[in-house]
Amino acid sequence: GEFVQLSGPLNIVFATTLDGQGHYQSHYEFQPKGVNGTGLTTGTRYQGTGVTEGMFSGKVGSSRSFVNYFKMVSKTAGSTFQVYATVHATVNTKGAVSAAVDNFTVKCKGPSYPSYP
Repeated sequence: GEFVQLSGPLNIVFATTLDGQGHYQSHYEFQPKGVNGTGLTTGTRYQGTGVTEGMFSGKVGSSRSFVNYFKMVSKTAGSTFQVYATVHATVNTKGAVSAAVDNFTVKCKGPSYPSYP
């Protein structure tokens, strides 16, 4: 293994509905559109792939935490790894979502792990 430097935007979209009773339902989508990486030893290039989708609901003002992950795939080396991050989201009384992302971890998958199309 080697260290890989990542850069680029992680596209994050929330669509939230309020019910008028102080509760919400929110759908989210995370996509590593434009996330690229370069191996610091070998120079191997990686590209982010995959989409994480899900829903959460609760009382306005409450926070929810969930794990987002995406793959980094190298077409030349045949190796992949997954990047995991914890997302903490809060919905305010107007339906706006604020989110913080932390606790990044990586799991190596090696050349035999299938990649997303």
